[in-house]
Amino acid sequence: MAFKVVDVTTTSKETASEIDLFSDLTLDRDTKKQIQQDVGEFLVEKILESVSSRTSPIAGGTYKKTLSPEYKKHKQAEGGSSVADLKLTGIMLDELGFKKTEDGILLGVFGDAAPRADGHSNLSGESTLPERKFLPNIDEEFKSSIQSGVERIIADAIADSVDLDRSDFEGVDSTDDLYEVLSDEMPDMTRAEIRAAIYRNEALTELLESLGLLDDL
Repeated sequence: MAFKVVDVTTTSKETASEIDLFSDLTLDRDTKKQIQQDVGEFLVEKILESVSSRTSPIAGGTYKKTLSPEYKKHKQAEGGSSVADLKLTGIMLDELGFKKTEDGILLGVFGDAAPRADGHSNLSGESTLPERKFLPNIDEEFKSSIQSGVERIIADAIADSVDLDRSDFEGVDSTDDLYEVLSDEMPDMTRAEIRAAIYRNEALTELLESLGLLDDL
């Protein structure tokens, strides 16, 4: 269930990464909406955590931790701290958010601070500012822990949408039989992904345990 950046936008009011979350998945509308909301909130949170610790959330991304003497003085004069936390006024990070798209979300800075966001993440490829990358470009991914977190959110949303009862497992007497039933409900997931999602889903875990099938996962 890989997700990826498929486009970027850099305008005076928007610097954003378009992320495809489920164009290759078979999902109902409610599940898509839940994934968009949960993933969007998760990525905004992880970006803010990374910036506050002066690290990039992007795999291989750089984050210049020091300020030039001149800018450091300017920032302190404006009431800011002396560290590179992207908070001269706080507006840019306040404008960090996401919008829902047909196949996922648009993640970025929406508002007057958008050009400043491009200055640091350089999605346009034209910035001359020190790089403090917090938004991914088309050929980039988030760090593995963040990627895994998003994949888990998607898998859990799919598991939550599953509608199974005891009658669906009649005649199941082997691991292959079990996964045939589960794969019909979660066709885009591997066995490992299905197994992990079920163990995180209390209702499905209890159902399989009551049928004596949990050990067959």
